[in-house]
Amino acid sequence: QAIGVRTAVAEERDTAGVLRVTATVAAPEQSAAEVHVRAPGFVERIAVKETGVKVEAGQELLGLYSPEIFQAESELVAAKGFGESGARSVDAIKSRLALLGMSARDVDAVIASGKPMRVIPIVAPARGHVTKKNVVLGSYVTPETTLYELVDLSKVYVVADVFSRNAADLRVGVEARFSPAQRPDLTLTSKIDLVYPEIDPQARTTRVRMQVKNDDLQLRPGQIGTVELSMQPGKAVFVPRDAVVDTGEVTYVFVDEGQGRYRPRV
Repeated sequence: QAIGVRTAVAEERDTAGVLRVTATVAAPEQSAAEVHVRAPGFVERIAVKETGVKVEAGQELLGLYSPEIFQAESELVAAKGFGESGARSVDAIKSRLALLGMSARDVDAVIASGKPMRVIPIVAPARGHVTKKNVVLGSYVTPETTLYELVDLSKVYVVADVFSRNAADLRVGVEARFSPAQRPDLTLTSKIDLVYPEIDPQARTTRVRMQVKNDDLQLRPGQIGTVELSMQPGKAVFVPRDAVVDTGEVTYVFVDEGQGRYRPRV
């Protein structure tokens, strides 16, 4: 009585069939791409000069002068001049230029013009937004250098943390609705496509994932929001939230046994 303990009756009720949890927007792993050169050289022009820019697959990012590629082009022009006797050499040099990163279109342009191309374009391997740029005009770059990093955000992941006791009821295909915190009026519907196999031992949660279309870039990696997951309706015992004691290792309530006696129960 001195500390103001209150008791309430635990009641069995119907569950609503909806689980609300927090979630985070993440970029899909398979949508990331890096841009490298296959032969060392010097950057003589830059077409994409800043991060945040959207590029399409095949779009020029920069122009590279590579002495190794230029030498191979010169050999190609010379071999082409020998006619049929140089046909085998032409094929071999074309294969070498392809391995050095020169496109078939540029190789054909060199053959057609009869002149080596001094600066070859380095293009985006996939569509996406430029998230990192590690090159400036005049840079000397090697195959180990990551010139650009690209991420395609036309689809994003929404990853939610679910308590392990609820994870057993969640399966691939369960309907989910995501509302970003910055846009509570916006609701995006999808389905769970992955339930992660591991459980966080400290938080006792597991993660579930859904994919959401993002063509208009309404969602950005790192945003948070709320996911509503469709659960099977059922029966459950309800107690006041304040009655639940969580030590970090175990969750329990105190049961009133009468005559001033209280017993903790998991």
